[in-house]
Amino acid sequence: RLLWQQHGGVHGGLFEAQAAAGQKQLMATVETAVKSAPQGSEAAVAVVQNAIASATAAMESVQKAVKQATETAEANFSAMAATATQSAKPAKTAKAA
Repeated sequence: RLLWQQHGGVHGGLFEAQAAAGQKQLMATVETAVKSAPQGSEAAVAVVQNAIASATAAMESVQKAVKQATETAEANFSAMAATATQSAKPAKTAKAA
């Protein structure tokens, strides 16, 4: 595999791990805020929780799309490289009888 392909997987996994950790920390912060919220703020808390859930779903959707696009680009690049390699090989000449 090419160098950029090898490191792309590492960076993608690192990004996903950091995003998951950030999401977990955000949810813990929200949970703490919910527990200490004053009475009567349930509607506001529900709005915030719904917004976070929507943002999380959107982020996961974008991550999936980026992953699919990356895999497609890698496959296309590999196919193009294989074709170029085959085209660059010298043609075999027929031996005279």
